[in-house]
Amino acid sequence: MSVFRGNRTLIESVDAELLHQLEVVQRGYDVVPFMAELQPAAGMLWKPIPDEMFAYLVRSDDYRPVLAGAAPTWFEVVADQGVLTLIIYRARADELFYVLAPNR
Repeated sequence: MSVFRGNRTLIESVDAELLHQLEVVQRGYDVVPFMAELQPAAGMLWKPIPDEMFAYLVRSDDYRPVLAGAAPTWFEVVADQGVLTLIIYRARADELFYVLAPNR
């Protein structure tokens, strides 16, 4: 799950934070949304949100700022494909945005 960021302590701290938030989601839900589908919560991971996806969320009328370290935020966005749902988390350790996505 680690991405090299040049600082081992930061990597471990981000990984620990993301793992904790993943466990919180998995304890609360058997299935979670990703885009237009439901996925088993046990098969999900936090992944860095692609720039295009984040830009699309920010342009949505429903977007509200996500505070670093706050609980994961669920976003529903109306798109050509229908309603897309994403779970976003902003890590306190690096203040980057992550999306809960299938572990493929």
